[in-house]
Amino acid sequence: MIDIYYYFIFTLIFLVAILLAVLFVGNDEKVKKEQETHKGIIDCCVKSHNINETVNLVFKMIASIIKADEYAFYMVDAKNSQFTLKSVRFKSEPDNKLNVSYSGLIPHKKQKYFFPLAISIDKVKTEMCIIEVEKAKLLNIPIKGGNALIQLKLVSKFSLKKNVKKQLESISHQFEPVVAMMMSIEQLNNRIKILETSKQAIRSIVSIINGEGIYKMAVGLFAKTISAKGGFFLKQESEEIELMVDTGFSNECEVMFKYDSELHLFLKEVLGDKKIAIISKNDNNFENIPVYLVSEGVRQLILFNINYGQNRGIAGFWYGSIYEMDSYQLSSLLLMFSKIAEVFKNPLRIADNSNDSVKTLKLISTLVDDLSPYTLGFSSLMEYYAGGIANELKLPLSEIRDIELAAYLSNIGIAALSYDIFLAKGKYSEYDYEVIKLHSEVGADIIEAINGDVKVANMIRYHHERIDGCGYPYGIKGNEIPIGAKVLAIAQFFVAKISPRNFREASTYDEAIEAIKQVSDTQLDSNGVDALLKWLYKTRKEKASCEGSLDHCWNMRFVSGEICNKCPVKFQTDKKCWEVSGNLCIAHGNKCETCFIYTEYVGRKNIG
Repeated sequence: MIDIYYYFIFTLIFLVAILLAVLFVGNDEKVKKEQETHKGIIDCCVKSHNINETVNLVFKMIASIIKADEYAFYMVDAKNSQFTLKSVRFKSEPDNKLNVSYSGLIPHKKQKYFFPLAISIDKVKTEMCIIEVEKAKLLNIPIKGGNALIQLKLVSKFSLKKNVKKQLESISHQFEPVVAMMMSIEQLNNRIKILETSKQAIRSIVSIINGEGIYKMAVGLFAKTISAKGGFFLKQESEEIELMVDTGFSNECEVMFKYDSELHLFLKEVLGDKKIAIISKNDNNFENIPVYLVSEGVRQLILFNINYGQNRGIAGFWYGSIYEMDSYQLSSLLLMFSKIAEVFKNPLRIADNSNDSVKTLKLISTLVDDLSPYTLGFSSLMEYYAGGIANELKLPLSEIRDIELAAYLSNIGIAALSYDIFLAKGKYSEYDYEVIKLHSEVGADIIEAINGDVKVANMIRYHHERIDGCGYPYGIKGNEIPIGAKVLAIAQFFVAKISPRNFREASTYDEAIEAIKQVSDTQLDSNGVDALLKWLYKTRKEKASCEGSLDHCWNMRFVSGEICNKCPVKFQTDKKCWEVSGNLCIAHGNKCETCFIYTEYVGRKNIG
């Protein structure tokens, strides 16, 4: 009996030992497998520097644990307080492999739910959870550290089991250092791109001063302003026609267009002496448009005659569909196109003033202003308001003159950078934001290189710094910021508020005043803000009983003669500009009801 008892005990111990051994080996194997997978992800990240490849490995790890229809990976964008979509995969049938999504090769039926391009950080819980969005069941897997988020689109009957959740949490922890590495790689790639952008910026300024870069900048921006897919400029000299620049075409198409003298002559013939000509797909003339342009998507061409100095040329813009225009739109388009002639005169003016660095720099700034109806007169507005603040602060006359010059040239760096970014709608990407931040430094470098005035250059370099130290490019604060840069920052804030953009209306004059009060002593210098407010109050108080604007609209907006000389307001000075039928407010991006000339007048009635 005792022998049987001991036999039973020994057998039990033996079985337990075997079970423990199996569990130990199993766990050891599992840990080893996890370590190998983790190492594989890091190796992939280091070797390829490709976010998609690394994310795909993680998706495969998750897919081995939980089957989902679609997988999305987001990385944090701290500046905009959101997670930005970086990669999407979907499960293919019947092999269950993960394939790249958002590709034109994928049938639309594969994607019944589209992950948003951005998710606000405050809408994402720090714990793993199931949510419902647009009737889709999603599993949120926040990556430890808060720098990334994985979302899975689940089957409708899915429930999250404890063991599955535990495995996913393990992946979340393992993925944290990988995400940190991915963010470092992305930031490094952005820095490299930014350095290249900075070098290109200096080359662009040299090109503009030499006259070559002006054509490309003007045609590219005007194409974007009128929502065309691309544009070109043909320069005429005696009987010769030369393609100076084109945008929106492929490299192959560009080469064919450049040497297609038959097409150049045809376009010249169609336009003749007319101001504008339109060739659409439904017109007989469209038969003469070559196949290589049609294959690029050209369905309509708008041609415009340009006379600048002793030179002539044809500006053309193309659309991918037929764009119907009424007489009002055509007249607005003609007015806008007439500014191209003014822009194209700049190389001649720059050449004439090549020995006067200040005039050369001012011409380049004016060129930037003239490229969009929303920025017309910007440099002069900056000079006017910065000068008013500086005078109210009772600064020395020489410093006031330096501040006015720096204000006029404050956006000159934009001439050397990608103008598309400055016209973009919505929130900027991290790279776009870094490029935008470059414009103050590039502008300062241009001033130093051409004019040699370090004091004026530094006013431009630091005019996006903030009193609280949260500005750029260096994050300096308070008294570390030159007084001139503080004045420029205040002027730019106010001018930006009272000016419209392609994505928003202007604030009213009094709304802009209230807005600047809100950022006094945080973003902007309080002494400078007080000076602006006192100066504006005194100016408006003096005209409190005046039935009309503070001055003629062309003086207040610093609008070019090209517009003013065609505007009926110029010849009906007995009326308020907003009361004159057919005024040309739209030529400088305005509507009368939101133009600061009108809103200042309305608000002035309440000044006691």
